[in-house]
Amino acid sequence: MKPTEVIDVHTHGTGLLDTRAGSASDIVSMAKLYGLAGVTAFLPTVYPGKIDEMRRNMAAVLEAMEEQAPQEGVARILGVHLEGPFLNPRFAGALDKYSFLEPTHENLSEVLTGFSPVIRVMTIAPELVGALSLIERLVELDIRVSMGH
Repeated sequence: MKPTEVIDVHTHGTGLLDTRAGSASDIVSMAKLYGLAGVTAFLPTVYPGKIDEMRRNMAAVLEAMEEQAPQEGVARILGVHLEGPFLNPRFAGALDKYSFLEPTHENLSEVLTGFSPVIRVMTIAPELVGALSLIERLVELDIRVSMGH
């Protein structure tokens, strides 16, 4: 019988570690802490922000994935969950609504270029004008779409 997998698909960090730091070593440390808590795998979640900030944070996750060797008791880093940036400012919650972008193919390309193979999930507000077209593109790229904000 295969043991149960515990996968965290939306986490910005744990303890004092945060995906906004843009640090591969922090992401690797997160994997160790999650493993101690019984989590077997996770998707570090990148906050919406300026495109260069999101890309820096995705690069840190990618670097951590490349560094990580399978280890007993350490959570596997499965890829990136992008929370936005195509979210509805009316439903920003704790997020900075000024960091949200218009759902255009140009913006999507700027965010994804070079990272689409490592992005596993993107949260998007489907009610925004242009969002459905982006959702179709994300599905073509085999990126799971989560509806939110």
